[in-house]
Amino acid sequence: MPPISSLLIIFLPAPFSYFNVMCHDPPTLVFGPNADSSRPGGDKDTAHNIKETGECVIHIISDWFLDAANHTSGSFPRGVDEFEKSGLTKLPSVKVF
Repeated sequence: MPPISSLLIIFLPAPFSYFNVMCHDPPTLVFGPNADSSRPGGDKDTAHNIKETGECVIHIISDWFLDAANHTSGSFPRGVDEFEKSGLTKLPSVKVF
């Protein structure tokens, strides 16, 4: 079985190898985004966008996407489209919690 990783999508992708679903009712997901002391509030885009929107989407990806997914974790300035930088394609989400 190929290794399984995940890609957390808010508005911009961010790779997370480890997260855990703690409960299904209500849906509860736990993950630990990195901080960045050089940014206002200390949040990287992942935490910033989740706080702003209250939403996120988890995609389970196959190993052939890992290089592109890992590229999205770069220290890009806020507002840079990591999808564009990584070559990944945006598609609508089926379910957003």
